[in-house]
Amino acid sequence: MISTLQQRQEFYNKSQIQNLKSFFHIQPQFYVIDPGIHTKIFKNSKYKRFIILKASFKNLKQKLIYYAPEDVYYDRNIYPKPEENYRKNNFKDFINTKEFQQELAFDIDPENISCECNKNPDPYFNFCPVCLEKAKQKTLELYSLLKREFNQIKIVYSGRGYHLHIFDKRAYSLTLQQRNLLNKKFKNFPIDPKVSNGKARLIRLPYSLNPLVNKQCLPLTIKQVKTFKPRIN
Repeated sequence: MISTLQQRQEFYNKSQIQNLKSFFHIQPQFYVIDPGIHTKIFKNSKYKRFIILKASFKNLKQKLIYYAPEDVYYDRNIYPKPEENYRKNNFKDFINTKEFQQELAFDIDPENISCECNKNPDPYFNFCPVCLEKAKQKTLELYSLLKREFNQIKIVYSGRGYHLHIFDKRAYSLTLQQRNLLNKKFKNFPIDPKVSNGKARLIRLPYSLNPLVNKQCLPLTIKQVKTFKPRIN
């Protein structure tokens, strides 16, 4: 069920955004707010485009309460001159520069699993328990494989599937070619390749709301994932 504007407002009034301080190993440089582009539910009609915020925990909660956004993301790129990127609104070209660095992440979604329930034109509300369980099991399996190569991995329930965030320092410096090789290596997993190959630089902010299903993006330990029931939790 899509969140109403009132539900979005209430969520951010009570949100656990302050817990972000302990989630990140390298702090993001930018947050990105979607005020309501997908649902067309806007708190203020003058804000109808993505809003880029300089990352700061100090006033983030107040801004989220103010905008009551549809979605909140953070930019995984690490820019050498973030102020310049912000001033020029130049973020997309960074992927093709020699300075490219980005947090490595994998996005497992039930919509990428072959199932009858995914044939509906709008898959947001039609995932069956089998799909949800498969997504969870694939997340556990991918986590186990990634632990052979990386040490600092955190899992976030995205409201539908799972995001695996890799915080090892060397992972930030992986080239596009190396990221594409990882995609090929894990091609049998229901991942979104644009996330793990670096082309989709934005990813949902932990502790934010996924309003398309009215669920919190919730960080989970590997032990919690094993017993997690997305339709209940």
